[in-house]
Amino acid sequence: MYGKQTILAFGMVRFAPRENSPMSYQLTHSAEVHTHKLIEGRPLYEFINQGMEELTLKIVIFPYLDIPSDVGLRQLVEYLREGRARYLSEGNGRSLGLFLLTKITEDVPRFETTGRGGPGRIDATLLFQRQRN
Repeated sequence: MYGKQTILAFGMVRFAPRENSPMSYQLTHSAEVHTHKLIEGRPLYEFINQGMEELTLKIVIFPYLDIPSDVGLRQLVEYLREGRARYLSEGNGRSLGLFLLTKITEDVPRFETTGRGGPGRIDATLLFQRQRN
């Protein structure tokens, strides 16, 4: 099912990085800065705080044991609506940290080729955020 791919878990949902994606994840760092406008010359910038760290993962959800993949997607949507941070971890138990799921983009296939009721796998992009210390 997963082969030699890395398995990740968020809460109780297991998924894998999308195998044909150019990168497994994208990490964005930011800072909160205030701009002071000056009459002459360039504006002055004042560092206020470290901003949120954003993690974008392109993933695939496969059926796991006897749990269909759409159940995993529904659970991720429920986590999104709860607005509570959870641990993101690798399959070997290594924690990547406490993250808040802020966006789910599901890549819906145009046609279902299997002819069955539910998809065997679901491709999606997840956006997580966390405050840096």
